[in-house]
Amino acid sequence: MDDICATFILCCQLGTLCGQASIKDLPGCWEHKVDEDWSISFNGHSEEVRDSTGSPVPPLSIWVKHSRYFADGIITPFGGMIVGGREAEDDLVAALESAIRTLGGTPATDDEPAQGGRDE
Repeated sequence: MDDICATFILCCQLGTLCGQASIKDLPGCWEHKVDEDWSISFNGHSEEVRDSTGSPVPPLSIWVKHSRYFADGIITPFGGMIVGGREAEDDLVAALESAIRTLGGTPATDDEPAQGGRDE
């Protein structure tokens, strides 16, 4: 997991647990409501695709949105940025981890040492 963004890995893991074996083969984005606040639009295509809200999702990226406060962002395999700061990022990671556990999985981040933010 050293070279791939942990948040991206969690989104991939959630997709797999939801039965999405090949997001690149979908006609558009794979969209999922992570919890009552967070939703994701995962574009597995090599070109920009608009999600169901009309938001442009860059190639091979995940558009993340929070429903109650201004915290949107783009996650790629190599990193990303969420408007809303570290608190929003930590909240998204916690929501993804919770959703994965609810579906019977073990979040990939459980195997990783804490790296900034959440445990410091």
